[in-house]
Amino acid sequence: MFPGIASAELRETILDCLDTTFSFQDASVAAALEAFLRDPEHGIFKGPYLGLRLPYRRGEKSESDRLLNVCPSFHPFVHQILSFERLTSKDGQQPQHTIVTSGTGWGKTECYLYPPLDHSHRQIGKPGIRAVILYPMNTLASDQVRRFAKEIWNDPRLKGKK
Repeated sequence: MFPGIASAELRETILDCLDTTFSFQDASVAAALEAFLRDPEHGIFKGPYLGLRLPYRRGEKSESDRLLNVCPSFHPFVHQILSFERLTSKDGQQPQHTIVTSGTGWGKTECYLYPPLDHSHRQIGKPGIRAVILYPMNTLASDQVRRFAKEIWNDPRLKGKK
């Protein structure tokens, strides 16, 4: 275990937990709490004093567009594109079992977020369950449901559709 990586992951995990636990409706209050928690001088964390995190490679944006109709607006990492390739149901492909591992903040959620949204988009108007998503912890599930809802709300192809 690398101390710099472990420290950063622990910090983000704690921040995610606090964000989920104290979910404020008022965006300014949420922003003030986050600013306080992340403040380098007066916040709750000190260090790490050495960070050796290596960045993941970016893929081609056109690849995610090729694989999904409902795809991210950001420039995805290679591991995200590879997961889209395995999890897409586009053109009748059967999604494959997929495990993605990476450090905190490198887009694992997005690996599993966009393929079900894309599949659901193609099934609009058809009866039935589109996807079942399981999480090991309630705090993680609460965080993820907000991320799914935000993506659905921001995409006119999905917003208000059944």
